[in-house]
Amino acid sequence: TFNLKEISEIELKLTSNEEDNRFELHLSNSKLSANTNSSTINIYKTQQNTVIEFGNPGDVYTISVVNVLGQKIINDFTNVSGNNFVIPNAQLPQGINIISVRSNDQTFIRKLNY
Repeated sequence: TFNLKEISEIELKLTSNEEDNRFELHLSNSKLSANTNSSTINIYKTQQNTVIEFGNPGDVYTISVVNVLGQKIINDFTNVSGNNFVIPNAQLPQGINIISVRSNDQTFIRKLNY
């Protein structure tokens, strides 16, 4: 057990294996920012949809959705651009899902409970 308030950085590496769909997890005390290249990414849920708003609609994004085990929930959405992107909540299973938005070398991650 680690107390992250006492440790400045901890790294936990899980063995990558196609059969168990594991992934690497890196935790640190640094603050997660939604600002990427002076643009803001907002992710929120409505009753019907999950909405991702892009502060810089000129960028191209890749959107991934995985569960807490790192298993891909739906195929990645690639070459996404514009002001926003909508995922119908009916496509997302109940439980905790992790939405990742990538643009260039930056990634924004948000955990949402469905």
